[in-house]
Amino acid sequence: MSGVFSHAIRYEMADRNPISAVRQSGKREKVPVILEIEELHRLFEELALRERAMIVCDALTGMRRSELMGLQWRDLDFIGLRINIVRSVVDQAIGNCKTEASRKPVVIDEHIAQALVGWRQESTYTAPTDWVWASIQMAGKQPLWLSTIMRYYIQPAARRAGITKEIGWH
Repeated sequence: MSGVFSHAIRYEMADRNPISAVRQSGKREKVPVILEIEELHRLFEELALRERAMIVCDALTGMRRSELMGLQWRDLDFIGLRINIVRSVVDQAIGNCKTEASRKPVVIDEHIAQALVGWRQESTYTAPTDWVWASIQMAGKQPLWLSTIMRYYIQPAARRAGITKEIGWH
């Protein structure tokens, strides 16, 4: 918007840029909570396989949560040990990745691959075009809502593990 108003000023269609007063900082408003290794071990003891696989995949690859939700089984290369990030899902809307750099394959190690293979063996939806984190309520036609997983599965598990920090996906 700022660029649009700059052009409007240049062509004398506007006399000022009202967007210049809008906060545009990319600076975080809140520092992310970081779990200690011992806390992470306690949390994993309280989680089911699906949630453990989600956390391992998300935390150890650095992918965005929208990219995590956009994974389909065909995107995972267990032989080449990489994940091809090709789409993102935000509020159940399938779209492109946030940046071009996000579309590059992510290298994974054996631990991440084992967690994902374990989840695939337990999952109901395992066809190449199925969502890795498919919603059972939606008969696998859309991925789960990550905020729901955090609220109803991961945060209660953290409380059971004695973790009092306010954890989230970041």
